[in-house]
Amino acid sequence: YMLASDPERTNHGFDSQGGHVRDMNLFKDDNGTAYVLYSSEGNEVMYIARLNEDYTYLAKDPEDMELGKDFAIISTDSREAPAMFKYNDKYYLITSGCTGWAPNQAAYAVADDPLGPWTRMGNPCVGDTGNNTFSTQSTCVIPVDSENGEYIYMGDRWSDDGSNNLSAHPRYVWLPIEFGADNTIMIKDYADWTLDELKGKGAMTINSELPETSESV
Repeated sequence: YMLASDPERTNHGFDSQGGHVRDMNLFKDDNGTAYVLYSSEGNEVMYIARLNEDYTYLAKDPEDMELGKDFAIISTDSREAPAMFKYNDKYYLITSGCTGWAPNQAAYAVADDPLGPWTRMGNPCVGDTGNNTFSTQSTCVIPVDSENGEYIYMGDRWSDDGSNNLSAHPRYVWLPIEFGADNTIMIKDYADWTLDELKGKGAMTINSELPETSESV
């Protein structure tokens, strides 16, 4: 069955109708509400839609889902491979471009609510000389210790040469996520690392109280 789609959209790309689902993922908020994220409209649109309490269907029938209330548009520039997570009351979403089995440059967005609005932040990868997300495509983010900002980026490495020969060496690549100022994140390449590398990569907060009075000399 089709999922929710923008009822005012008439251009469905290579899809015959709105609501088709390709690359998809799930996200469960800490209040128990769950969402499905999916590329649609011929991969031109990425949606996020609220699920029912049993996580078995949309919160409502697709034709009854209200845009901005029950589902939302995350992007309209051909994104796929959504990997969503939450940290410090902010929602983060890492996505990939659409280049078949060949890796490309990742992008991430941040929001105060799963249904947006989402702010595009740019490429999270630092030192990625190939501009291809270290030869991976986002698949999920693993929270190891969410309170202290310890998260692992997990990416698919479909093939080394971007070909359709997926029997060669398809595998997962795990990399630490580092949080910076103003809700930024960084992903750096590691040849070898342990879970100890995750410590201290959460956002830093400095609480400094101003004195109630001051004296001039």
